[in-house]
Amino acid sequence: MNSKILYVCLLLAGLLGCNASYAGKSTATDEHQRFIGKPHAPVDIKYESPNKVTVAKKLGIRVTLVTARDVDAVDVAIRFDEGLQAVSEQSLHFGPSAKKHGNDFDIECIPQRNGVFYVHLLATLSMNGQQQSRSFTIPVNVGDVDVRKAMKSSGAVTRDASGEAIISMPA
Repeated sequence: MNSKILYVCLLLAGLLGCNASYAGKSTATDEHQRFIGKPHAPVDIKYESPNKVTVAKKLGIRVTLVTARDVDAVDVAIRFDEGLQAVSEQSLHFGPSAKKHGNDFDIECIPQRNGVFYVHLLATLSMNGQQQSRSFTIPVNVGDVDVRKAMKSSGAVTRDASGEAIISMPA
């Protein structure tokens, strides 16, 4: 009886060992499964804005959109939160752009009051007659704002039976 158990254990160990040597190899389908997610336009953003922003004083934000592929055109739509008055263009167009090339532009607005506001960008890339878009958000902290207090929580904190805090978020 003991020899049968030993035999089964050795057999299982051998099978697991064979499978472990295969686990390190990658196939095309394995590679594809690693990158599951919502596709977006191949573009990233870099921006520079001042740390200190005051009410009624023009704010300039330097933005660079860097494409990860060669593209035929880049269109940018800019929208400002209420509380930020637009000064610069709200729609931009760039012609063909090479891979890793940066499209630089400035966004200007005038803050109307203290608080946390956002500048929303929608970058639409045209590639071989197809279009893909990606959205970006740039935070703007106007005045002496405690960001933690300005970020309103939409959840309710309750405690479970063991006393651990649970945050219930609305659907």
